[in-house]
Amino acid sequence: MYQSKHIVIAFLILFIGVVAFFSIQYFINRRPSNSPVIITENNTIDTSQAEKGKILFRACAPCHGIFKDLTGPLLAGVEKRWPDKKELFAFIKNPGVVMQRNAYAKKLKEKYISMMPAYRLTDKEIESILAYTRREENGRTGY
Repeated sequence: MYQSKHIVIAFLILFIGVVAFFSIQYFINRRPSNSPVIITENNTIDTSQAEKGKILFRACAPCHGIFKDLTGPLLAGVEKRWPDKKELFAFIKNPGVVMQRNAYAKKLKEKYISMMPAYRLTDKEIESILAYTRREENGRTGY
């Protein structure tokens, strides 16, 4: 009984990961190729970039809330929790590799148990998702 419970949980985690992976691939492949992705020098967000991020975020939403922990951590404030932006991008692209060298990534694995699958997102796509989460954060906090 105990063992079958763990098998079911493992299967569900695997299933969620596969669904999330294919969802992201679906949204990436249907994105408009002529949509500009722009963050200005003073770190303001181009609306088109945040809108693109909103579409991409749909694949993240089963596991990540912007303001609430789900299967994975909330995304509000993620850039503050990862002071090295290159490391954050590397983690999103391949968390297993980053967990081997990054203490914060290891703590995430300990807390959430499951691990986010690796995604084939470009830096511009990741930046779009972050632009969307920043826009949502700013809207909620009144900035």
